[in-house]
Amino acid sequence: MAAFFGDPDPDRDGKPNAAWEATNLVYVSAPWPMVADWRPDMLISRIRVHRRVAPSLERVFVAIKEQFPAFAQIQSLGLDRFGGAYVFRNKRGLETRSTHAFGAAIDLAPSRNPLGVRWRPGMMDPRIVAAFKAEGWVWGGDFKSRADCQHFQAAR
Repeated sequence: MAAFFGDPDPDRDGKPNAAWEATNLVYVSAPWPMVADWRPDMLISRIRVHRRVAPSLERVFVAIKEQFPAFAQIQSLGLDRFGGAYVFRNKRGLETRSTHAFGAAIDLAPSRNPLGVRWRPGMMDPRIVAAFKAEGWVWGGDFKSRADCQHFQAAR
């Protein structure tokens, strides 16, 4: 991860590196109205990701909007609920950095897709998964050890 995206914590002090963030992180406009899942009164207008994944994420959003042009469709899939993108942290319960810490992951519709729950109908729509996979992203619903159906990452 660090070889491709750069090291967000080169000093190993457990804090995000401001110079790395300034060089590598960019904003992608939210493709439709979104709110933070953890705080529904917080509107999300921009999504902060690594510059190397931003064009791909924008293409994924275009593909999703082409399939689901009406906002009511987006809402019915829970995609108006944002779970996060760049955040400097470790994987939950582990000592290794999350792909979120590199700006290479996004969580969508987290309330419908709780961490650790295997996919079943009513969770992440397979057409959304296909849009991400068409761009080479990995879906957390395919994780063997702990399913994470809300999670998409541009790294293996």
